[in-house]
Amino acid sequence: MSGMAFERVLITGIAGHVGANLARACLRNGLEVHGLVRSTTDLWRLQDSSLAVRLHSVDLTCYDSVCRIVEEVAPDVVFHCAAERRQEYPATLMGNVLGTANLLEATRPDSKLRFVHLASSLEYGPSDRPLRETDRLQPTTRYGASKAGGTLLAQQAAHSGQRHVVVLRLFHVYGPWESPHRLVPTAIMAAHTGTELHLTTGDFRRDYIYVDDVVTACLRAAEAERISGEAINIGTGVDRL
Repeated sequence: MSGMAFERVLITGIAGHVGANLARACLRNGLEVHGLVRSTTDLWRLQDSSLAVRLHSVDLTCYDSVCRIVEEVAPDVVFHCAAERRQEYPATLMGNVLGTANLLEATRPDSKLRFVHLASSLEYGPSDRPLRETDRLQPTTRYGASKAGGTLLAQQAAHSGQRHVVVLRLFHVYGPWESPHRLVPTAIMAAHTGTELHLTTGDFRRDYIYVDDVVTACLRAAEAERISGEAINIGTGVDRL
């Protein structure tokens, strides 16, 4: 038995940066962990033989397949970490909006299920001050717009009383299992090898949040009783170059 208020979790995007760290934390807490992956997903973050996760191959844009897996797993909590970000905009739109809609609809029959939806700070527009949850969503990128669409669907499910949903709007996550091409791993590798680190002009600033803090927020959101429908910023409130 785990020390948490739930026993079985389903993580979409489990092979991603946040999903893989969340899966490890859930296992450490004694939870039964199921994950959704596509047949083409690179599982390099999950190749540790000690990871007792149960993977299910499914495309979130296929409603019947999503329903089948949800019914089979019967999770207490769904952590929706999957995020689609391709060059082809229709694929991004389908993954982030239709995929979220399918998952919400597939879990609707279970009124006791907890649903934690991971959103993006890119759903906001540019700001010269720390962003607040009360700020309008004014995305300037297609990815941000598609994530905002998924967020609104998740909040609608909560406000209509269909189920308990919490939205966590993530800022710039870094830490173990981060993609090698991102800034922190690139900077570490440059320091290690003595090679030049190419930087941007500094016009774009980021709020960096450590992945363990994001995982803690996910677990607390799943246990929280009175915040259904809320969107919570997960960042430090401090922007850096």
